Amino acid sequence: FWSDTADYVRASHVGVRSLFFEDHSMSLVTFVDRLRDPRFRQHPFWALDNAGDNLAPRHLHGPAAFYVLALSTELGLSHRQQRIIWSLIGALGCALLTAALLAMGGGTTASMGAGLLAAVAYLNVWTDVDPSPVHTLYLALSMLTFTLIALYWRLGRVWALIGSAVALAGATLTFELAPALLLSVA
Repeated sequence: FWSDTADYVRASHVGVRSLFFEDHSMSLVTFVDRLRDPRFRQHPFWALDNAGDNLAPRHLHGPAAFYVLALSTELGLSHRQQRIIWSLIGALGCALLTAALLAMGGGTTASMGAGLLAAVAYLNVWTDVDPSPVHTLYLALSMLTFTLIALYWRLGRVWALIGSAVALAGATLTFELAPALLLSVA
């Protein structure tokens, strides 16, 4: 595993239920409140890790990003099977990028080329086989959001607009709280 992935796997071992109820993490309100403490702001990961808070190994990402990884661990899937899941999610993200570009009126060659480039240039898009729930899932949900918005613009279908809002909410739930840290320093 890459170093981040090792932390993500460790974070997912609390289980889906614990991630959902965040009973191993401080709330967002508490986190923002703790940012007022200069010692916490200076070394937030150290403070979180010392407290046994699950936010530290999650690298401040929302718990929803870890549901698939936690569930696959609870189901006893092997590392190979988990890597296949992340490969499929990454491939879905690339396919949705192509679909979004096609739905927005992009040419077939350019749209397919962008999807292929996203698949092979994984350092920029992160579509590799490491269980990196944050990046891969965020990419797939973001591309689904763009695809559905483009379909709404083209077809005027309300289901596409509602679907894009749901996909955007899912992408947002995988996002991280690191911008709050940056704002606290400023």
